[in-house]
Amino acid sequence: MIDKLNVDARRLNKLDDQIEEYVRAILISDVKNQSLYSTVAYLKKKLTAAKVAEREQKIADMTERLARQEEESKAAIAEKDEQLVKLQRKLDAAMMKEAEDKKAIERLQKNLDNATKCQSCGNDRLADKVNFCGHRMCEECWERSRSQREECPFCRSMLKHMRTLKEYVKPE
Repeated sequence: MIDKLNVDARRLNKLDDQIEEYVRAILISDVKNQSLYSTVAYLKKKLTAAKVAEREQKIADMTERLARQEEESKAAIAEKDEQLVKLQRKLDAAMMKEAEDKKAIERLQKNLDNATKCQSCGNDRLADKVNFCGHRMCEECWERSRSQREECPFCRSMLKHMRTLKEYVKPE
């Protein structure tokens, strides 16, 4: 029986040794798995950090590109504003010139109207007789003035020594 007990004790020792080996193997495997898990976690973190860095770089590049485009747009707008100001000045000058031209046309029209009116009778007949003294009269008033007196009815200049000129102004 002692022998049997010794054999059983050896078997138990052997089983204990095997159990210890299995436990070590499991522990080593666990350590390896933990190491593998930690390596995977580390790589995930590194990959995530790389992706974040890449995204941040893309954002920085896009921000820089947008800033350049904004500057270019501002420069283009400033140039267009300058062109607009120049065009506005030209338009203002043209409008002032047009207003001046209208006034000049009105003065000329008034002068033309006055030039065609007889200064004696005020009728709108063509005043084609101009004395050297500068007064204008229609043919009728001219002949009447010459028949009554030999002088201009306005300034009393002598008509017999003065010649008349025909003015080539025709009313519209």
